[in-house]
Amino acid sequence: MHNSTDFRIGNYRPIYLWAGPGTIRMNKLKFMQVEVDENVHHEAHQFKGADLVVNDLYQNWIHLTYSWGFPPEIEKEDWQSFEGATCEYHKLGAKVFAYIQSSNCVYSGSFKEKDWYAITPKGKKVYYYTGRYMTCFQNITWINYLKERIQDAINRGADGIFFDNLWYGLQPNALFRTWLGAAGCFCSACQEKYQLETGKSTPILINLHKKEVLDYIQWRSQKMTLVIQQLSEFARSLKSDIIISANDYDPVMRPVKLIFGIDFQSLAKIQDVTMIENFALPKWVDRNEKILVNNTITVRNTQLYLPQQKHLCVLSYDTGIGFDPVYPTRRILTGMAEAAALGCSMTSKGTEYHDGKKMTLLTAPEYGEQQIAIGNLHHWLQDH
Repeated sequence: MHNSTDFRIGNYRPIYLWAGPGTIRMNKLKFMQVEVDENVHHEAHQFKGADLVVNDLYQNWIHLTYSWGFPPEIEKEDWQSFEGATCEYHKLGAKVFAYIQSSNCVYSGSFKEKDWYAITPKGKKVYYYTGRYMTCFQNITWINYLKERIQDAINRGADGIFFDNLWYGLQPNALFRTWLGAAGCFCSACQEKYQLETGKSTPILINLHKKEVLDYIQWRSQKMTLVIQQLSEFARSLKSDIIISANDYDPVMRPVKLIFGIDFQSLAKIQDVTMIENFALPKWVDRNEKILVNNTITVRNTQLYLPQQKHLCVLSYDTGIGFDPVYPTRRILTGMAEAAALGCSMTSKGTEYHDGKKMTLLTAPEYGEQQIAIGNLHHWLQDH
């Protein structure tokens, strides 16, 4: 495990910076040919962008796009771009996480021939946004493919591996006080494994009053944890000081074990640094019913589940990926200050903004005010 003193307020200054050709391509797929500022996306992988991020925003851990889950005949361009970008950030003294899409892939090219997709009780593939399907965490071919990506990312200079969207198959949907639909995967491998290990059939209906359903939810999360543990051990066998992190969603305000198959407490033991992604960027709403959006309950309660000396960071949105404009300076600084006051770091949201006309990044020239303010507060947090 990495020295925990490297991950503390002021020392650990991460930024989500999905960019490069893969993110351009993914934005157009996900948001159905939306306009993208391609120049600013490419620039973030070049010296000019790296210099801005490291020296002006004063970020020192950069989450870079490595694998969005496109088939290799397409995605090899992204791996090369990641390697070039990693080199630029390393020259400036920053470290880099390789982003790996863990639970789904783009259904095109050679991936149309794969048998690794999660399956519904009716035998259909499970959708994940436009053009993508969920993959199965019990499928050996998929797990081996993730290992290939981990090894290649490390070979190309990654200092850390970031697993995004830890999400095991179907998610049930809430309606009033009940849950509709199934959870997990119903491929033959998953059903056979569950039958072999428990002697039971996989429950199709999510009735939380039934013990057999609760037992299955626990089993599903245990299998998710085991897979991430195995992938993390594989990464560490290749590079002993590799840093492991993941998108842990919001384990307090959402029932993530039921919805995604996430057992945060178990996964936190595997990761070197944990990250919550949610919709709680601090905001005061002054109307008939006054509302203060904040992270206090989430962060304070999540910290109770963290192993000793493990650090937590938080990434918060307003509306969500692809719908938010770049936030005003005051909103960003409020989020950073709130995180520090709560004893965690804020991961700067550098990417997947929409300015009303096109997808853009925080590094675009029109956001100089935000860039300077973020850098100034990062310096202050490090000094104090």
